[in-house]
Amino acid sequence: MKTILRLTTLITCFYGHAQTDKLFKHDGNTIEVQIKEITEGVLKYSFPNETLTRSMGKNSVAKIVYSNGQEEKISDFITIENEADFEKVVILSTKDETVGLVDKGVVRGKSGGSAFQTPETQNKVSLSKIRKAAAKLNAPFVWIEETVTAGHFGQSVRRGHAYSYK
Repeated sequence: MKTILRLTTLITCFYGHAQTDKLFKHDGNTIEVQIKEITEGVLKYSFPNETLTRSMGKNSVAKIVYSNGQEEKISDFITIENEADFEKVVILSTKDETVGLVDKGVVRGKSGGSAFQTPETQNKVSLSKIRKAAAKLNAPFVWIEETVTAGHFGQSVRRGHAYSYK
């Protein structure tokens, strides 16, 4: 009888503790979680012994070490030192990708609206300007929340938020 009781206790303890994965963030923090799903831009996870599923943008995560010891690289650390690094600035596709990053402020980019520029060129100019504005803030990411084409020559105006790891 004691053997059955000990065995039952041992099995309960073993299965009662959830296997945890370690999520290593680019800001230096490590979080113990249970990874639920990895999509193109977002990780879905829950904390041990919790049923609520949370999300975090993959750009804020360096790697995951799974409970079985397997490691998976998630994203590279991007260093922005000054405006000259503007080409490294990544334009995020969705607001969800910003979760886990720190909002550094509003950034804007506007093209000149010249009759000699195609709409494609106008868009490239405004994107370049918004990347430079983010680089001035040492922010490697931008989520563009508004794009407006205005004026007779199709001037491109963009407004977004710059994001960084800390």
